[in-house]
Amino acid sequence: MFEDKRPRRKRNLLIIGLILLLVVSAGVWVLASSSDNDNPVQNQSVEDALAEVEAEQITNDIREVSSSETQEFKDLGMEADIPFGWEISEPDTGEVWVTSPEFDVMTTSGEEKAGYFRVALREGVQSQDKNYFGRGFVSVPSQKLTYSDPANSQTPETYLSIFGLDTTDNFGYFFVNGNFNLDIGESLGADFGQGGGAYIISGGYSSPDLTDTMATYPVPLNYFNQTNAFKQAQSIIESLKIF
Repeated sequence: MFEDKRPRRKRNLLIIGLILLLVVSAGVWVLASSSDNDNPVQNQSVEDALAEVEAEQITNDIREVSSSETQEFKDLGMEADIPFGWEISEPDTGEVWVTSPEFDVMTTSGEEKAGYFRVALREGVQSQDKNYFGRGFVSVPSQKLTYSDPANSQTPETYLSIFGLDTTDNFGYFFVNGNFNLDIGESLGADFGQGGGAYIISGGYSSPDLTDTMATYPVPLNYFNQTNAFKQAQSIIESLKIF
């Protein structure tokens, strides 16, 4: 006898339809989830974004800055433009230290030292300075430096010399040595400034652990003038007004 199979065929078609509906629904959900992941909702506020930027740490140099503030040093008869973030201290009467934010200084030994760049301003030579003048030998010929806005009584140009400590293959400190230039290997000598009247205008990579005015870490010659710290220190010297 012939059996009518149409009801069974309808059931099969219904099941297949449900399966297809489930497959399509699952596909739509997967696509929607992927779209959400690719375009997450941005809820971060401007304040949070700025806080993240401020929290970033540059360990081997300081940040570039374009702003500065003029500071007057009455006891020295000087003023200078101090870059944002640098600090001023007076370790002794008539002496000013201007120090950069701290960073890791690469020394000639290959060791990194936690420190800063220090610019020292003082009238007169002290006994402790003899050690550094005596150990300093010019490693880069003196460079003529032009003050950006000198006082009326100030010489508009000076010489900036780069000294290595004990040898000429490193940078120990820079020193403003007035109207005479020096060649590689020359020294100011341990007795420099002993007759009085000399200004100490120097700078180098140092740290709070180095308490003498001119105490610094020797650093490689291919490193010393590449940092933002050195460039900003030089800008301080260029901005000096000496009355």
